[in-house]
Amino acid sequence: SRQRVRNRLTSMAFVAGRLTATPVLTSGAPKSVLCTKQAVRGYKRTSRSLQMAVATPERVIPSPLPRVYVYDHCPYCVRVRYFLGMKNVKHDVAWFLNDDVENPTRLIGKKMVPILEIGRPGDDDYSVMAESLDICKKLDADPKYGPPM
Repeated sequence: SRQRVRNRLTSMAFVAGRLTATPVLTSGAPKSVLCTKQAVRGYKRTSRSLQMAVATPERVIPSPLPRVYVYDHCPYCVRVRYFLGMKNVKHDVAWFLNDDVENPTRLIGKKMVPILEIGRPGDDDYSVMAESLDICKKLDADPKYGPPM
């Protein structure tokens, strides 16, 4: 029922041909709608949709890219990845298996994720840290990763 989903969307924000915002739904629409390329295929770009565009922060591409080590089922890892996405910071993601004890222990001394690795081993600015809120605070405070949220 892609047509029903399309009918319930009142606007999509397109900037330079790219979807940049979540759909604004009519009052009769469900609270959450899975918005996929198939669901919005054929959507007409109107002047109203451009007026409702959400400002996306400028893309931040630090060198070297920060690396985030995560589990696929960890809500704290999702918090860090979401934060990096909201700040529009390009980053690498490395996935740990659930039974991988060796790699997290090698990085921070215990089996814990998320782990943020900034720089490369041997560099002056190399750092590794855990705890999702600490990672978010550090990235938000550093102007290298864009303006604070």
